[in-house]
Amino acid sequence: CTFDDLESINKVKKPILITFDDGYLENYTEIFPIVKKYNAKITIFLIISSVNPSGLTEKMIKEMSDSGLVKFESHTLSHPSLISASSNPELLEREISESKTKIEDITGVPVVALSYPNGEFNSAVKECTAKYYKYGVRKDLGMHNTSYDNFEVRRIRVNRSTSIGNYMDMIETNWFFNLHKTYVFNIKLCYNLVCSKKFLISYYAKILLI
Repeated sequence: CTFDDLESINKVKKPILITFDDGYLENYTEIFPIVKKYNAKITIFLIISSVNPSGLTEKMIKEMSDSGLVKFESHTLSHPSLISASSNPELLEREISESKTKIEDITGVPVVALSYPNGEFNSAVKECTAKYYKYGVRKDLGMHNTSYDNFEVRRIRVNRSTSIGNYMDMIETNWFFNLHKTYVFNIKLCYNLVCSKKFLISYYAKILLI
């Protein structure tokens, strides 16, 4: 599922969100074919400044979005420290609001969530985020419950040290059957991790089909 499903999460049989931050090219070349194969949904938090020159192109983003399997959300314009930016309200507002507008211009789909760069935020960041989004997303901290603060959404980090066994332990429990809990997995995708993370995505997609 995606952040669009959280308001009616009780209708989702197995509520897992899987997210990627930044907008690496490999999201299109390596991950997108897998989500299409298994009809699994993912979320990509996109840094707008990475579009075209070093990451995904607008054409790729539109294609992925139009598939209905990839939801693009915001990771700000340029990935600054929002805590530092909060000392300059105009800069903070621009980073948070313009990224949303630019993504919506590309996809034609409302952007409802912001991933805080490096997971950093303060009260001013949360307040500004709430003006434009329904959700603000942290870097990690574990399982997210829908009764928690919508602007401190927690995630379970999947990184270089996460083994297949550890990943299986994360999801092969009765988590799926608690309608109030949503497990948000954030996969740190770098070029040298593509093969292992492809396997994790593939495994995740198979679990969803059970």
